[in-house]
Amino acid sequence: MSTITFKDKHENIAGIQLADLLAHPCARYILKPQQENRAFDIVKPHILSYEKKEGWNVLPE
Repeated sequence: MSTITFKDKHENIAGIQLADLLAHPCARYILKPQQENRAFDIVKPHILSYEKKEGWNVLPE
């Protein structure tokens, strides 16, 4: 059985920092798609397609 461990923000874990950098532009795109969002335009080709599945799962609906 796996356990969940929480790391301190000051540990500067690369994966967590990357997730933080991507979260804000993605949220802005979902909440205000008509607003210019150059940060999202850069990452868009890399995150919207995975095994021929496209789109977002936005919760709660």
